[in-house]
Amino acid sequence: MPKKRRVYISRVVGNQVMTSADLERLHKYMLEIEGIDHISDEMRAVVEDLWPELAHKLPPNWGTTKSATDARLC
Repeated sequence: MPKKRRVYISRVVGNQVMTSADLERLHKYMLEIEGIDHISDEMRAVVEDLWPELAHKLPPNWGTTKSATDARLC
């Protein structure tokens, strides 16, 4: 039985359009790497939305964590 290919809908990330082919390349890259040092908020949202099982490879989201910490300190 042939493996089903996932079809991705093009998205706007930042000011650029990511095509289905771009998203396929990103997915392949995310599968191959151990982790990454930095990522934009927009790209983080794409990875977390499409491939939540790969979110552990993303760096900590300091923006959200910092805001939560600041709120507790006030």
